[in-house]
Amino acid sequence: MRFVDAHFHLWDLDRYAYPWMTDPHKRLAGDTAPQHKSYCVGDFLEDARGLELVGAVHVQAGIDVRNNIDETAWLEAIAEDRALSRGLPDAVIAYADLASPALSSELEAQCRHVRVRGVRQMLNQAGRYPDLYPNLLRDPAWCAGLTQIERHGLSFDLQIYPSQVSDAVQVIRSRPGITFIVDHAGLPPLQSPELTGQWRDGLALLAALPNTVLKISGFGMFDRQWTIERVRPFVERAVDLFSPSRCLFGSNFPLERLARSYASLWADYAVLIGAYAPAERAAMFEGNARRVYRLSESR
Repeated sequence: MRFVDAHFHLWDLDRYAYPWMTDPHKRLAGDTAPQHKSYCVGDFLEDARGLELVGAVHVQAGIDVRNNIDETAWLEAIAEDRALSRGLPDAVIAYADLASPALSSELEAQCRHVRVRGVRQMLNQAGRYPDLYPNLLRDPAWCAGLTQIERHGLSFDLQIYPSQVSDAVQVIRSRPGITFIVDHAGLPPLQSPELTGQWRDGLALLAALPNTVLKISGFGMFDRQWTIERVRPFVERAVDLFSPSRCLFGSNFPLERLARSYASLWADYAVLIGAYAPAERAAMFEGNARRVYRLSESR
C-alpha cells in the first residue's frame, strides 16, 4: 500500500524550543508530555519501517517563532542528506505570521528553500481561548497578508474549530487563487457528540468552496482510544462532502503515537477507505497529496 504522509512533524529539543510543550493554552492534544522529547528523522523512518511510505510533508511544529526560518533550513538540510533521511521531507509547510509587518521578507526567506510549499499559522487557539488569542480571520492586516501567500504561489493549511467556519468561509471566498487545506478533518468533536451537527454543517460549507481540500488526520488528539467504528461516520461524511479527489491523509506523528503505532494507524486508514475504488484509494493515499503539495514523482 503506497502512501504519502501529508502531515508529520520533527522536533529537536537540543536545538530549538517549542513553547506549546510548556504552555497548555497552545496545545490542541491535551497532555502531550510523553512526546516532549526529540523526534528526529531517524525516529520517523523507524516508525515507518516496512511500509510503502513514498513521500512526506512536514508541517510546522510550533517552534519558537524566532527560529521559524531556521527550522525550514534545518529540514532542508535533513532532506538533502539522503543517507540520513531518504530525502524526507519532500515538502515543508512553514510558519509565518500573516499579520506581521515583516511578512514579505519572511516569506522571501522561506521561499529560498526549494521544499517550501505552503504556510500554516494555527488559528484554532482563538476558537478555544477567545479571551487569550485574537480572531485573526477578522483581522484586516492578517487577511491582507494572504496577498503575499498568493503572490508566492503558496497554499495555506487551515486549522480551525467548527465554530470558526463562518469567518473562514468569508476569507476563503475572497482568495480563490489560494488552495486552503483544512487540517485534521476540521477538528471533529469525537468526545462531544452534541457538537457533531456543527462540525458536519461547517464541513459542508467548506467543501462547497472549490479552493479547499481536506486532510484527514489527528484523531488521536481528540480521543486516544479511538476505534475504526468510532471515527468511521466522520471519515465517511468528510469524503462524501469533499469527494475522494479532494481528500488526503496524514499521520500527525509523533503526536498520534499517543494513540497507536504508525503501522496500525495506516492500516486503520486503509480499512476506513476500503470500500472505495482502487483509483480513489490511490488518490486519497498518494495522488492528491502529490498534486496539492506539488511533490515530484521521482521517489
